[in-house]
Parts: sequence; structure tokens; C-alpha cells
Amino acid sequence: MLTSNPVSAVKSVQGENDEDVLNVVVRLPFSMKMQAEIMRRTGQKPRNSADFWWPRINLRQGLRLQEFTQLSVFDFRMLHGRMCLDLLHFDFDGDPRHRSRRKELKLKSNAALRIMPLAQEVLDSGFLDFIERRRRLFCRCCG
Repeated sequence: MLTSNPVSAVKSVQGENDEDVLNVVVRLPFSMKMQAEIMRRTGQKPRNSADFWWPRINLRQGLRLQEFTQLSVFDFRMLHGRMCLDLLHFDFDGDPRHRSRRKELKLKSNAALRIMPLAQEVLDSGFLDFIERRRRLFCRCCG
């Protein structure tokens, strides 16, 4: 049994004159028309560029744009027979790179530390080819 409220001292960092950061009108998702236009414009980019892939990944994987911009080829790996995006980097296989990568990630909260299987549509669209090309270019351990 708790004898006191453990969050009674928690205060909002939002000041009285600050814009309402939780205002849902300000934070509405993209409309279908906006999504279609983003996909059209980024579809004109080369398939070997992050500009082509960011909406295709974000729309299907639920990533924040800030999360996408800090992704590394090391964040994509096979787990239990399925290609996953690993933003948890739990060191279950003894690889010391997981500990360092976890420290490098700047995520919004501890809840953002997660592992998610890549959507089949992302896999079918050729995203793994993009990752492998990047891995050969930038990863000393894999290339």
C-alpha cells in the first residue's frame, strides 16, 4: 500500500503563456490528400535515397520523423526469423554494439525503446535492398 501519491510533486513544464502543446488541432495527422501528395513527390526521388523511403517507413511503422532521421543500418536485424526495426538494442546476443547504439539513440521517452517487425508492404517494396546498399557503403563490420 502506498502512503502517499508518488506523482503529487509532478508539475507541467508548460507555462501559462505557452502555446497549448496538447492542442489536438495543432497536432492533427496528415489528411489523405496530404499523404497522397507526399507519396507522389517522394516517389519521384531515387530509390536509393532516404527522401524516397521516409514516408513509406513512417506511415507503416509508426515512427516519428525524428526517429527516422537517426536510424542506422545497425537498427535493422533479423529477430526470430523476421526482419525487425530494433530501437531497443537489448544485448541478448552479447554484441557490445547494442549497448553503444542504445546510448546513441535520442528517443522521446523510454516507451520509444521498442522492437517492431517491418511491415510486409515495406519488405515487398524493396526496402531491404536499400538497407543492404547502405550497409555495404557505411558499415565496416558488414561491408
